[in-house]
Amino acid sequence: MTLADIRLDANSFNIFKKIQFPTRMSLSLRVVFACVLTVCAGACSSTETYRLTLKDGREFQAASKPQMQRKTGYYRYKNFEGRDALIRAEEVLLIVRES
Repeated sequence: MTLADIRLDANSFNIFKKIQFPTRMSLSLRVVFACVLTVCAGACSSTETYRLTLKDGREFQAASKPQMQRKTGYYRYKNFEGRDALIRAEEVLLIVRES
């Protein structure tokens, strides 16, 4: 089938009549397809961001949940560049999760 075989006029615009699509999918193919969709949906929804508000009014965005390091007195988190960042815990006023 070539492009010359397909007529694109106003009366017969349905090119899918000439293309044969499989009407049945095997069970194993359906299961694999469902698993791929589930993994993709889970990966898209797992991106949580956090906003750290300091006592002086500055705000920082975190790509991971800030973890309190009791030994040092700092919050450690990953920024959006993938680097570790530290903020003194006594300067933090509020940590809010944003979706």
